[in-house]
Amino acid sequence: MDDDINTADAIAAVFDIVKEVNTNVNANSNPSKEIIDYSHSLIKELGGVLGIAQKSRQKSIDSEIQELIDRRQQARKEKDWKTADEIRDKLKEMGIILEDTPQGVKWTIKQ
Repeated sequence: MDDDINTADAIAAVFDIVKEVNTNVNANSNPSKEIIDYSHSLIKELGGVLGIAQKSRQKSIDSEIQELIDRRQQARKEKDWKTADEIRDKLKEMGIILEDTPQGVKWTIKQ
């Protein structure tokens, strides 16, 4: 406690991990889902101890919305573009904006 529990060094260590992950886990390295999930949870856990990185940029979605996203992905996989577009439009009406990326679907809530 004399040294503020050395929070500056602890924060620097978290940023070193973030830098390492950003450098080595990217689309070109073809990381596994387990590596990505582990990296994310490690950074979130360490940030939680320090009281940083607590606010998620995406609000959680309920199971109905996730089911629609999953159904849309299945329709796209089956090349059922009409159904995929209808689901995307329905989500848009609900304020959910989808972005198809090489890493998968990313979504945001329209503000």
